[in-house]
Amino acid sequence: MTEINIPNDRINPEDVKTVFSHRGMQWRGVNNLHSESVRYYHWPFVANHQESMGPGPKYKKLNKVSTAVMRDFTPDRLVVVDGVVNKWIEENVINGAISTTVQKEVRRLCVSIIFELIFNRPITKEQQDIFFDAQENLNQVFIGTALRSYTKRRRMHEELRKEVRKSVDNGDFAEYMNAMEGDFEALVQHFGTMMFYTAVQQSQECISHNLAVIVRRPDIMAKLRSLLDRNTDILEVKDIIEDEYLDWVLNEGLRLYPQFPYTTRQVTESFTYNGQVFEKGDYVVLNFMMSNKLLWDKPNEFIPERWSGWSVADVPSDDNPGKGYFITFGRGYRRSCPAKYFVRYLAKIVLVAMLARVTFHIPKGFKHILRQAQGIPVVISFDKEEQGNPDDDVLAHILLAKLEDEHESYNLINIPNWRGLPWSVIWAKTKAYLSRKDAELFASMYTGTDIWLRFQMHRFLRVFGLYKSESETEHGL
Repeated sequence: MTEINIPNDRINPEDVKTVFSHRGMQWRGVNNLHSESVRYYHWPFVANHQESMGPGPKYKKLNKVSTAVMRDFTPDRLVVVDGVVNKWIEENVINGAISTTVQKEVRRLCVSIIFELIFNRPITKEQQDIFFDAQENLNQVFIGTALRSYTKRRRMHEELRKEVRKSVDNGDFAEYMNAMEGDFEALVQHFGTMMFYTAVQQSQECISHNLAVIVRRPDIMAKLRSLLDRNTDILEVKDIIEDEYLDWVLNEGLRLYPQFPYTTRQVTESFTYNGQVFEKGDYVVLNFMMSNKLLWDKPNEFIPERWSGWSVADVPSDDNPGKGYFITFGRGYRRSCPAKYFVRYLAKIVLVAMLARVTFHIPKGFKHILRQAQGIPVVISFDKEEQGNPDDDVLAHILLAKLEDEHESYNLINIPNWRGLPWSVIWAKTKAYLSRKDAELFASMYTGTDIWLRFQMHRFLRVFGLYKSESETEHGL
């Protein structure tokens, strides 16, 4: 098996949509980096993880459920965001202001919203804590700061099982059960991977990175001000979804801060394109960050206006090729993300609801990169009368000053791609990297072994006081 990285000298970014649409490029594969990562991250639901499956009866069943669920998540149903955000504000307004991370607060909101959309009932506080703890563990594993917690994930699985059983018994999930041909346990696991791992993780990443940019860019806030002012009390969902400038902002956030810096395929049918030979079994990696550098002027700058003339209809799909180089949500015959529209709609509505109703203060020294082990630090002011300049809000001012004093570099040491190297070589490289204080300890989603190694290196760095780095790359990659 050969690993082929694109774009390269034969496959340029504009060719990606054609290559990824080929019938021989529609499988994630089972014996490659991606499938190993999925098995590690999505455990204990991995047996029914749709994205990592090849064509077959089980994939078709799961895809029917995914399609039906996303069809039911119409924009008008997203009015549930209104109640969830308002409840979040009510729970925190007594504190006036809190010091937290953007991801933590957004993740909690996404768990509550998606739960209510699926089951048509609000999540309880106990359930929210159970789902949030499991989701937090997934996020920590994702960034390499913790190992998998059997207890937390099992508790979520059992709670999810109870809720699915309720919905099946009262007839709400009849269509889903028919699609699964009565396989109840597979349906439970599918909801675990599709909604409470994948959807929550992708939504909170998208929302968090965009929010972190917007609150530190007065020019962007000024252009969104009219939209925010119209949604301080009741969300106008249609108005938000159709806002063109917010679309541009979201696209730029997805371009600069994609959920993953690459996507993958395993070739199932040999073919040649533009001189590049793709043999059956080859592993193909599309590097989003490299595509950015080749396609865009000022690729590392956040410029929403570059998307002028672009519309949501340009999202690549099976029916619409769109702009082939913008495939954050996947691409190909039956392989584009079924949630591509839902995540966009949800992100836009949650962003507006949060920005219109509370104030965010991010430390001046914060360096925004693709991955932050500790999250994006923030002070959130919930008191409407005190919102605005943190100097006018005494509590927010104190919390922000403390946060800025404690703030350290959020970059880590970069471990390159060490897959397949002997352990003796990895150990030698590890020793070399530990001697470099200006290195970066972060890599994207690798195998369970890579994650374990990173976790141990994090512990080593903390113990010996070497955790803080003195320099960083543009995006922490």
